Amino acid sequence: MKTPDPAEALALLLGTQPVPLSALSGGGGLYSLTDELRVVRYIGETGMPFHRRIHNYHCAGDDNSHKFSTIFNAGRLWQLSSVDVSVAKRAVSDHADGKIAKELRCLFARSHCMARVIDLPHLTTAERKALEGAVLAMTPPENKLWNDSRVLEPYEPSGLDDFLTQIRWPSHRIEAVARQGRRWNGLSEGDRAVIRKKRSRS
Repeated sequence: MKTPDPAEALALLLGTQPVPLSALSGGGGLYSLTDELRVVRYIGETGMPFHRRIHNYHCAGDDNSHKFSTIFNAGRLWQLSSVDVSVAKRAVSDHADGKIAKELRCLFARSHCMARVIDLPHLTTAERKALEGAVLAMTPPENKLWNDSRVLEPYEPSGLDDFLTQIRWPSHRIEAVARQGRRWNGLSEGDRAVIRKKRSRS
């Protein structure tokens, strides 16, 4: 594929048919991510295969750069992030229940979210980043909400009850995520914020 200009790239990232995350292919380039309501919320670039970057990392990581996993890290899908040193959250965290919640979070994201990609494996890192920057400069704010958030504010997505019915999880797993939801709901708004360890100055 020839390299599109920024306006053409933006039109592709906002307007073409989105692809289920399990069906992603291509060696890298530009991509956009939709939330569970099919609204584009993020535009990024990658030099790795799209399936690896989006299906694997964005859904299964736990840092701010892993968009789907971070934005849904709340309620019944909450697990204490590996980068979070919050005393309040560590006091109520349960490793076993959190592991099950993260598994459900990953399954939900891969089932309900989608992506659009522009496969440009021939571009250098500098060329990809330059194109990304030009595209983002033209992108409406609502379509780069996750780009512009230094720390994403997580929420439990709509449709989770129907998804649990669909996947027919056993009762002990449903009970585990329900406990996570109660732990999350017991935290104050201030205590829900991710607190990162301060870097020591050399």
